[in-house]
Amino acid sequence: MAYSDITFRDPNPLKRRLQNLRINHAYKRFDLSGKRVLDFGGGNGHLLKSIIESGVSLSQADLFEPAASLMQEAKENLKDHQIHFFSDTNHLNKKYDFIFCLEVLEHLTEKDILKTLETLKSCLQDGGTIVVGVPNEIYFVALLKGIFRLFKRPNDYDTSLWRIFSATLGWPPKDRPIREIGAGLPYCFYHMGFDYRQLRKYLGPFKKTSVYGSPFTSMPLSFNSEVFFILN
Repeated sequence: MAYSDITFRDPNPLKRRLQNLRINHAYKRFDLSGKRVLDFGGGNGHLLKSIIESGVSLSQADLFEPAASLMQEAKENLKDHQIHFFSDTNHLNKKYDFIFCLEVLEHLTEKDILKTLETLKSCLQDGGTIVVGVPNEIYFVALLKGIFRLFKRPNDYDTSLWRIFSATLGWPPKDRPIREIGAGLPYCFYHMGFDYRQLRKYLGPFKKTSVYGSPFTSMPLSFNSEVFFILN
């Protein structure tokens, strides 16, 4: 199944709407014209495609994606645009004005989260901005997501009633299963169990300029399904 089939082309119209709002809220508050932009963990390339097709002219558009299947989707999705593709962080030696890292860190182990944050910082131009987007999987939003998943695919890891209840109380489960999305690429396929509060503890090397949510950008994080950190 293609990544877009469970996100931007999901059969559920509400999920499609939330996914597209997530992308819009990630980049539309910034002036990207003439900027060097990196989409780190770009998946199928939907973010860069949205930016470019909205009329923004970038001076450089790069996409990093280590999973071969997702890279193939990205190349097909962006075949009509001038994009540089990378699957090895050692080749990311440029300094970017903006780096987007959306719905990536929640899939990684603690060790790989820290490694990824170091990589992002090393790729950032002085005065540049990093936009990190992760799902909210705690409190009331966790209950809503859990109920939605329960009806869609019961008897799965993230539809366990005790895990949903625990996350709703603010104690997300810690037994998240890890598999490989590619050779040597450990990956957690479930959002359940991720805690954005823990991520905050890893952001010490950065100056956090703002934190906001989506789809209700002016409301507290607890009302939102996505959390954005703006880092310098």
